[in-house]
Amino acid sequence: YFLCYSFGEGDRTASPQLSPFFSAILAAFQPTACDAAEEAWRSHINQLMCDSDGSCAVYTFHVFSSLFKNIQKRFCFLTCDAASYLGDNLRGIGSKFVSSSQMLTSCSECPTLFVDAETLLSCGLLEKLKFSVLELQEYLDTYNNRKEATLSWLANCKATFSGGSRDGVITCQPGDSEEKVIKNLGYMMVFLEEDLCVPCIDFNFSLIP
Repeated sequence: YFLCYSFGEGDRTASPQLSPFFSAILAAFQPTACDAAEEAWRSHINQLMCDSDGSCAVYTFHVFSSLFKNIQKRFCFLTCDAASYLGDNLRGIGSKFVSSSQMLTSCSECPTLFVDAETLLSCGLLEKLKFSVLELQEYLDTYNNRKEATLSWLANCKATFSGGSRDGVITCQPGDSEEKVIKNLGYMMVFLEEDLCVPCIDFNFSLIP
């Protein structure tokens, strides 16, 4: 679940104004559209940038953990979609994607670290956490951009190289030019998987002195 009280309109009006510095940085992270989990995360970022006593920061790892699980689930859906399209072609790369996705899901649990507000303030970690969150958002934006590009490429592959199949699955061995295009889908999936691993690893070590 998400901590709705941190994101309410009443809290938003009661919070102090963002400094021009953080306002300029946040302006670069405003999305055109996003789902509920991402909206909750972005709302939390706005609250965090105004946080001066750690009352919002203590929930950062919890909110990010919820977001990561949502991203991970969507990645698995995309992987299965791509694998279903590829079938047994290209040396069974589709099944390898699924196996890799399953391993990633089982090994990349996002731990929720509890840090109390007093510790954040006394150790001078609040500002460090804010910058770590902004850096994390850059990784997430990179992932989202690559995900959209992969979805678009997969849709184009289905429309162009389905071999006349109604369900968009390859039913014939692709030619040289087609194989290059379809292989590119494989590379995009690999890079997308790498982008998914980076945020979780970096963020969970961001507060280690």
